[in-house]
Amino acid sequence: MKTQTKVKKHKFQRHLTLLTEERQRQLKALKTQLIEEQADPLSGMGNSQNNFITKLLDSIPIFRLLRLRQTVHPKEMLGDNVENYEVLFSPERVEFGVNEIDREFLKVCLYYKAEYFARSEIFVCDVVPAYIHIGLGTICSQDFRPIVDSGMQYRVKIARWRLGYFDRLKLLWAEHLPVTAVYIFSLSAENFWHFLYDCVPRIYSAILARSDQKLTVIVPDSLPDSFRELLDCVLPDNFQTIYVPQGSWVKVDRLVMPSYVSRCENGFLPSQYYEYIRNCVFKKYDLTPAKNPTERIYISRNHAKHRRILNEDRIIEYLTNYGFKPVVLEKMSFRQQVELFTKAEIIVAPHGAGLATTLFSGKIKILVLYPETFPTPFFFTQFKGLGQEHYFIVHDQFDENADFEVDMSEFKRVLHEQMKLK
Repeated sequence: MKTQTKVKKHKFQRHLTLLTEERQRQLKALKTQLIEEQADPLSGMGNSQNNFITKLLDSIPIFRLLRLRQTVHPKEMLGDNVENYEVLFSPERVEFGVNEIDREFLKVCLYYKAEYFARSEIFVCDVVPAYIHIGLGTICSQDFRPIVDSGMQYRVKIARWRLGYFDRLKLLWAEHLPVTAVYIFSLSAENFWHFLYDCVPRIYSAILARSDQKLTVIVPDSLPDSFRELLDCVLPDNFQTIYVPQGSWVKVDRLVMPSYVSRCENGFLPSQYYEYIRNCVFKKYDLTPAKNPTERIYISRNHAKHRRILNEDRIIEYLTNYGFKPVVLEKMSFRQQVELFTKAEIIVAPHGAGLATTLFSGKIKILVLYPETFPTPFFFTQFKGLGQEHYFIVHDQFDENADFEVDMSEFKRVLHEQMKLK
């Protein structure tokens, strides 16, 4: 009997693994399609349906809410549910500025294969009124259509995966907040990289468009203390915060909606955004970047739940000979992390959100250890936007969150032949 139970449990776990991998494949395919469509920012936005019954269902608001499919771009609702549409940055072709190592990365990384990407316009508009899901960041019009911006519409599909029908219906009992609000948080805002590159830049967009307006920033009450610390650094005096329960719906009289400045897994921002965040944090903490940074840092994920390096002892032992010191960012305050990164000369780290903090570093070298064969371009795009040098090693894993063993021979080759480590 016990053997049969173990077999059934193993089959169930294997089934869950296959479902997870299939969901990952679907999401990666969706993101790839999004990147390919960006030459026409509004392509695919209308979700036109050929099926009469589907059209009929989407014409009834309550069924539209349950389906959560009929997305709309703010431009399509001007004069109806959307006002004050202002373009801050026009669409443009953004060159990465690549070298031969970057070209090798572009051959294997997901989503971005060319030496440039197409950025759709960066805008701010008012949605009057608006429903907001706190946590997932889904914004709905008064007739229950999800409002998306062309850079991140795939997130609505993820929201559908995470929101059951009952959770969608909770919108009908949304708490009413009679305020002019800003909501910046994406569905991945619990990850520091996404918080810093997807969420925080939207504050600066709101400042550019509404510099003198008193605004209320709605914040999930689950936001970690270090994230709140950073948010406090970048908010101007005319912005106040209100904390709302994670997972709830709220209705606001007017929502100032900044579009995403980042793109799909792409942290290459207009330079003004980097400068604003840096200057705010340096001023708050009274910090000055080191003129001649000398710190060599290895970021350990030994305390993380996943993506740990199995032969980390060998990595640390080898790097110690070259003046590197291991750090565990989870044990440091946000201020301590910023101060450390301002002194960094070279960073070696496995793929992880801690690398987001190179925004506070200079023109440094970074080696990223990727567990997967086809890595995501978060850090490549971020480093290219910041003028930093991206080096990489990939490994034979499908799951980007898997623990893995670093190929030591390749590790040494990259350090010496490419990075010229002495």
